[in-house]
Amino acid sequence: MFARLVGLFGLVFAATAVASPDHASWNADSPSFSCKAVHLTAVEARICEGQSGLWSSDRAMAALYKEASDRLDSQNRKALALQQHHWLKARERCTEVGCIASAYDERSKQLWELILASAKQNPVPVLGKTAQDRIAYLRFLEHYYENAGESFERYLFSGLKDGDPDVRSFVAFSVGGPGYLGRLIDVLVTEPDVEVRMSLALNISCQLTCNGTEPCGQASTVEAHLDNLLIAYKRAGSEPVGYSEEQGALNRVLTSYAGEDDWNKCLSPAGRERVRKFLSPEQ
Repeated sequence: MFARLVGLFGLVFAATAVASPDHASWNADSPSFSCKAVHLTAVEARICEGQSGLWSSDRAMAALYKEASDRLDSQNRKALALQQHHWLKARERCTEVGCIASAYDERSKQLWELILASAKQNPVPVLGKTAQDRIAYLRFLEHYYENAGESFERYLFSGLKDGDPDVRSFVAFSVGGPGYLGRLIDVLVTEPDVEVRMSLALNISCQLTCNGTEPCGQASTVEAHLDNLLIAYKRAGSEPVGYSEEQGALNRVLTSYAGEDDWNKCLSPAGRERVRKFLSPEQ
């Protein structure tokens, strides 16, 4: 797993925004149903041929359907089941992958909006029984909220509490936006899994240093969370050599925000001095 991460994350610093890499463990390896079933429909057989994007779509839709059903009373649950039956029959009219994908996309959106109708009374958790289900659900939300990032981040951030490190790693690399930067730094200090921490460190570093036009735009956030950045940097230095990517990412932040160049002097004089002494205690 680590080798894949290093290769993928090595491209991060050349970008101006953080984008989720196509990490193998973040992709569904099967749909929600068994491809070994005796009686597969034509569309199910097509899905089972190896369209991993459809596997993820199917897993997300299944998780959304279960959540929507669980939120209804018995009468409305029966109505939803009948509606789902009609959707499955309509799906079978598809003969091309694009048609199948569109059918899943539309159905998932319908189910999500049904869930949102009751969300004030019953907040939405990260849905899905398995890690792959939950990542598929989060990918759906990323698509659903592609033009409303803040709404997506609000749901996505809760995934950092997931019990599976693959889910946390996906979320750690996907959460963006200045409103979440300080919270990401704080989570970095408490996160137990080294690979999730590496995802967090690389995300934080790119948010702070990839955009050279406003290098000091989030200096106040760095200053406010400087204690935790220094703790995370020190801990990263004690990890096996293979995980030095994490410390390198944090070092990029500290040296950029407390450097000697005029445009890099983002922290207050006291903050810069703290970082200088931390990085070069012998001086």
